[in-house]
Amino acid sequence: MGYPQPDWILHPEKVRYSVPRERLSLLARQLDYDLLGRLLNLDEAILYNLTLHRFAGRTSGTHGAIKADIPGALGFPRLIRLPRLWNAQQLFAYAGPTVQVCPCCLDESGGGYDRLYWRAALVLICSRHRVWLIDACPTCYKPIPALRPKLSTCPTCGADYRRRVLPLPPQASWLYSTHHVFLKHLGIDSSELGESPPGDEPSHLQDLAPHEYFWIVAEFLEILLGQPYCERLLPFLLRTLQVEDLVPSSTRSMLLLMHYLLAHWPLHFWILLECLQLAMEEDDLWFHSAYAPSREWEVQLNRGDIWYQGISKEQMLAFLRMFFQTVKDYFQQPRQPRQRSIPFGERVIPVKSSSTQQLRSPRPDELVSPQPWEDLASVISRIARNMDLAQADWVLISPEAPHRKVYSLDLPLLRRPADYQVLERQLGLDERSLYHLTLNRWATHLQTPEKGAHVVSYASPEQTIGRPLLSHSAVRRIGISLRDIKLCPACLEEEPCYDRLFWRLRLVIY
Repeated sequence: MGYPQPDWILHPEKVRYSVPRERLSLLARQLDYDLLGRLLNLDEAILYNLTLHRFAGRTSGTHGAIKADIPGALGFPRLIRLPRLWNAQQLFAYAGPTVQVCPCCLDESGGGYDRLYWRAALVLICSRHRVWLIDACPTCYKPIPALRPKLSTCPTCGADYRRRVLPLPPQASWLYSTHHVFLKHLGIDSSELGESPPGDEPSHLQDLAPHEYFWIVAEFLEILLGQPYCERLLPFLLRTLQVEDLVPSSTRSMLLLMHYLLAHWPLHFWILLECLQLAMEEDDLWFHSAYAPSREWEVQLNRGDIWYQGISKEQMLAFLRMFFQTVKDYFQQPRQPRQRSIPFGERVIPVKSSSTQQLRSPRPDELVSPQPWEDLASVISRIARNMDLAQADWVLISPEAPHRKVYSLDLPLLRRPADYQVLERQLGLDERSLYHLTLNRWATHLQTPEKGAHVVSYASPEQTIGRPLLSHSAVRRIGISLRDIKLCPACLEEEPCYDRLFWRLRLVIY
């Protein structure tokens, strides 16, 4: 039309009504639809699908008609009665007048165009071209306006957005799978998704209904960005999980963290659970008898269902509801000024973020033979070192799908047959050898035989090995550490170097 500014379309001459530019992506007023429908020669249904409301049915699971808050103003009362997107800012960070773009898409024949799904907060890359999306001009660093005279040109300085092409580094290829799952749940056409990496395991999050998946995403975003959780939790997770090591060129660490937690579900989430457990155990509140959420949390982690990738969707969602509620309750607890100043989880050792490509069984030459009175965690650490693994936790995960993980905090009192089966394959040891690497080998010495045969367990009897087990009450009575271990510097200078099981006893001091 020869307009120097596209905003002019929103303010037609001799028409008293205009459409605010910041409202375009969430168009809801009937007058907006009437005006743009006549100007653009598009009906309401097409206009609706050009807005973020198009995703409302998938992100919220609602498919009913909209109830207008203001009669004749909100909703779509005449031709279409479709869901409206509420709380858009949580999932769509670019719901306003600015957007992010793919330089390669803008360079395509026909002049290119902006994709609606680029407005989603978690969409960081273009899966088709395998490049980062950009949200600012590479020259003047101004945000990219959604309405601009030339889609590929910065209206402020005239720089060409197409010149800012940032290819995705090879170590960030895991982002393809998380983007594929996100975009598929949004209902994006397969032609927009690009090709999946060869040999990539299908995500278990694909089996969820779209509204269930987006509930998980929204809950994670809330605890990572919402007050008062983010002040203590987000810095802890960024320091502990160190996702920047996987994508060193990116500055959007929080969103990378989100993708990392969703990648290879639930393998990375398992690592989060263990780190979070250790951090909360540093707080006296966690062990206070009156603090009920910690009891339920401990029960769920010790049952073992969550450590199996093949659990039912219903079990997974039930656990996640408990997880999110516990985290929110914990960080909402009132704190004294001194307590608020102490960094959350300051004593938790950072985890070297790794790719699941390291998920494998040790080769015969990487296995070790247990030494007299060696601790099970010591055997696992020695094998991880032989495998050149940055994190020993990968040894605790079965390589075959559906994956199963041994909860590392359960290692000193290993109980479940499924855990023994994982470690038998990973460590090349039989059940008897594994049993004698745990504190259970003292069960008949430190408690009556009857007590050892009837240990109260969160697992059902058929999920417990048929050997005497050391009870948690005996552990507390005698003073045995399940989390830490003392060591002898002189012993660690010997070859082979390994930890002794009896170093966990409080009375052993030299």
